[in-house]
Amino acid sequence: MGHNGGVAMTKKKLQQIKGLHSEIEMLKKQIASMEPQMTSDKVKGSTLGHPYILHEITIHGIDKKYYNRKRKKYEKKLRQRLTELEILLEEINEFIEGVEDSLTRQILILKYVKGLSWEQVAAYIGGGNKAESLRKRVERFLGKN
Repeated sequence: MGHNGGVAMTKKKLQQIKGLHSEIEMLKKQIASMEPQMTSDKVKGSTLGHPYILHEITIHGIDKKYYNRKRKKYEKKLRQRLTELEILLEEINEFIEGVEDSLTRQILILKYVKGLSWEQVAAYIGGGNKAESLRKRVERFLGKN
């Protein structure tokens, strides 16, 4: 079996993980911070006693239908992004698990799954490895696949 298990993997695809994670967090915050909006309307009413004079009364309240519709829209978008992220993570995990070289596999996990900077990856790997050399190693590896 090949080292990539037949999954086409690109640097761009690997980098999407971070973007999807941040988009999901943004959507979660939008949903959490959503507050129902106050709305006003006018209705007609009359005095209680005779001669029942008709007049307009302003009422204030929350438009629950609008709020619930808006909230459902955000939640649907959040579920879609979560699904995209799960699919992408599964693809990437399958790809990484198929990488035969242990060092390259570790670098891919640290950089793209854990989201570390190249400097953090180099510090974690140790052994005198520099951020730039690890980055080039991954680019060469991805260029072959």
